[in-house]
Amino acid sequence: MDRREIKTKASIYAAFNTLLLKKSFSQITIQNIIDKANIGRSTFYSHFETKEDLLDSVCKDFYEHIMEEHKGKEKTHDFSHSINDLQNFACHILYHIRDSSFSIGGLIQGDTSNYFYDGLQKAFHSWCLTNLKPTKKIPEELSLAFISGNLVTICKWWVKNEYKETPERASLYYLDSIKDCL
Repeated sequence: MDRREIKTKASIYAAFNTLLLKKSFSQITIQNIIDKANIGRSTFYSHFETKEDLLDSVCKDFYEHIMEEHKGKEKTHDFSHSINDLQNFACHILYHIRDSSFSIGGLIQGDTSNYFYDGLQKAFHSWCLTNLKPTKKIPEELSLAFISGNLVTICKWWVKNEYKETPERASLYYLDSIKDCL
């Protein structure tokens, strides 16, 4: 994508997020999005077929970023040397949820939150399959479902409590909650 396409997509994402903070997903129309983003209808349709495609794209971009294999130093954190460590990876996800709250706040607080968190759980579950070896006390499939589900539970709790705990503290709560699975 060229710079103009990236800027347009970011404008659509921002407009969509702003609308999600004010309205339910079902109440938002494509016309609302294009008005808020200050773009033409054909511009919207050159990027997305439907508002559901837009929702999928916003979520997918977020998941891909947090799950990418080679992480570098970021503005608020640097786990580039220890991202395969479960606590650091959970902390990395929490940092991104908090740091992206201005761009995904509508997703994680509105009626699309279950959709967002279901996708996050699937993406994290996939990471767990590759990077974790659960204990033999609990069947592996159940253990991995519990590990990925508890991360989502911690994320929801943390967002609901307006990020009062640091990502590091919340990730320690997460580790404590799954210690019997590892």
